[in-house]
Amino acid sequence: MRATVPDHSELLFVYGTLKRGHANHAQLAEARFLGAACTAPGYALYRAGPYPVLAVGGAARVTGELYAVPGASFRHLDEFEGCPWLYERGRVQLADGRWVAAYLVPEARQAECDERLGESWP
Repeated sequence: MRATVPDHSELLFVYGTLKRGHANHAQLAEARFLGAACTAPGYALYRAGPYPVLAVGGAARVTGELYAVPGASFRHLDEFEGCPWLYERGRVQLADGRWVAAYLVPEARQAECDERLGESWP
């Protein structure tokens, strides 16, 4: 069963410090938690200093959480995430086939990543 998404909201997949219980979760104060989620295969999770970054490419199914984010909140989240320099807001495919928003590392920054992490963080 899929969760209902409130009007004027967009689905956001988070995989790192925005998740519940982590340092930056308060940035999602306006969002509604919908549950655990997993990407389809085709992604890679890297360490970039003290936090993870998600990249398109690879074979991993990255685990995280799904939120319904009011459209107006994305301006704040984009600024917080350093879009478009540190992250780009793009789309990822979930294991159930839906395409949702996610913060991805720009291809030019992938060379700065310390190590490949696998399918989850921490």
